[in-house]
Amino acid sequence: MLSKKLAVEGFPLLYSVMLEISAEKICHVLSVILVSLESGSPVVFHCAQGKDRTGIIAMLIEAIVESERSPNIIPNYAASEKFLPEWEAKRDILEAGVQKGDFVSTLRGSPAEGMEGTLAYVRSQWGSVEAYLDHAGFDGKRRRRLRAVFGKL
Repeated sequence: MLSKKLAVEGFPLLYSVMLEISAEKICHVLSVILVSLESGSPVVFHCAQGKDRTGIIAMLIEAIVESERSPNIIPNYAASEKFLPEWEAKRDILEAGVQKGDFVSTLRGSPAEGMEGTLAYVRSQWGSVEAYLDHAGFDGKRRRRLRAVFGKL
């Protein structure tokens, strides 16, 4: 059962599934961010908690702008955990009766290991973040444009 596998493998499994099934949407989000920044418009991107979909997009942007080996990617992802307490308290209510080890309790916070495992998965499947981005349709030309825009900020 997928929920049991998710309870064991946690964030890397969740994020790998998101990367695989949402490649086209990820390309679209990155393209909207690129065009918005090129036009001088401010950009805010987020999801319900600001760590899962947001964390993936932020990781991809950091990998493009800095390097996929940037020492900032994992600590920046993990730092988002300090902004989660209010949501985590609400989740405690939702988890009433959930057994320890259930996937809901496994997917709390934004631990560094979650992004470490996700980057390892990307490298094992595609060889690099850039190759994943090519797969998703966010090609080298767009990546160069995004780097140029960030260079002007």
